[in-house]
Amino acid sequence: MGRGVERTWRTFLVNAVGRKLDFENGLAAQGVSQYLSWWGDLGGDPRRMFEFMLSDFVTSLPLIRIKAQLFAKMVTSNDTVQSGDVGDARLLSTAIPLVHFVLTDKRIERRIKELGIDRDWNTRVFSMSTIDGLFADLEGLRGQAA
Repeated sequence: MGRGVERTWRTFLVNAVGRKLDFENGLAAQGVSQYLSWWGDLGGDPRRMFEFMLSDFVTSLPLIRIKAQLFAKMVTSNDTVQSGDVGDARLLSTAIPLVHFVLTDKRIERRIKELGIDRDWNTRVFSMSTIDGLFADLEGLRGQAA
């Protein structure tokens, strides 16, 4: 687990305990409260929930891992974050581990390939500028089926 994630959780907890939450952090606290409630319903020790949420068991889940990689790339690159980028990251983090082919926009295709997400999950990623490659791969499949 990265130190940045751990630092973020620690900062959140310090702000929550010190009652220094702004509106955005307040919304985040509602989510944390819900997780704590579910954790307690399952008989878990609330002090151990944050340890679990930061564990490799959770952070290596495909949905969480891919989304975190794409979000980190968005906020650290020189590209302007577009209105659909957050939704794309959410959808693609679900789809990529499950599918063989993805068609997305050129910027997201580039980000996925730079991060090696396509290689990690053995998923071929295309955009409209590389769609001929997708058609070639699909034709290859048709040839195998015959």
